[in-house]
Amino acid sequence: MNLSKSYSTVNTSYDWPNFTFDSTALYVMYSVFAVFIIVANGTVLFLIWHNKHLRTASNQILLSLALSDICTGALAIPLMLACSMAFKQWYICIVMDLCNRFLLFSTVTHLLVMTLERYIRITKLHYRSLVSTSRTRKTLITVWLFSLFASVIQMAWIRKTDSSVHIAELTYDFVCAALVIAFPLSIMIVCYVKIFAHVRTQRRQATSLRETTYRNKQYTNETKIVILFVAMIAVFILGCILYILAAIENDLELLTYEYTYQNVLNA
Repeated sequence: MNLSKSYSTVNTSYDWPNFTFDSTALYVMYSVFAVFIIVANGTVLFLIWHNKHLRTASNQILLSLALSDICTGALAIPLMLACSMAFKQWYICIVMDLCNRFLLFSTVTHLLVMTLERYIRITKLHYRSLVSTSRTRKTLITVWLFSLFASVIQMAWIRKTDSSVHIAELTYDFVCAALVIAFPLSIMIVCYVKIFAHVRTQRRQATSLRETTYRNKQYTNETKIVILFVAMIAVFILGCILYILAAIENDLELLTYEYTYQNVLNA
């Protein structure tokens, strides 16, 4: 962001960003979006928490995902705005990056768990014995702990001042792209392909007219839900891919600049 004017006091000086109409409108848009995320997902939390019949294993995953989304609106977006408005405060941007990574990992793993739950629900006969409330809670705790570990591990090299920090960041980005994006995405694609194949097979195997009508209605509803999940996951994964690619591009630029700078000094 370009700086246009300087403001001085007796003991301190600070460069204030030049807020144009476009940048102000962008900040307002992000702020409104953050409020919408909090309200929408807060409504989901309220409905599930205050209705005991909604506290199923499937809805527990939805509740945990809603909590992750609330963190996006309450933490990730405000930190992103704070980093762009006061970008000289490097620690704000570091906290923002750690928070974004944490919520990225959290959302991807939540979507993976939700996909596996949907796959078991539709294709397996013993759903209740395989997916219990206690197992779901343990799985969700693991999701949150994994997301936290995978994000804060960056602190191991973030304080380094030589070019190794850029190499570490670049390696980290590629590992994230492979293990946190490509691998879960591959599993989700396989699961949804098998779900659609199972639904199609079950419809063909229906014998009586009554059974056919019942199964068609049942699997039509399941298909609509699956299509909704697929669309939601596709949009989010696209955003994840763009985020990771931007991070890789940024780290490559920094690494190239570091080597160029060192070559100039050694020349």
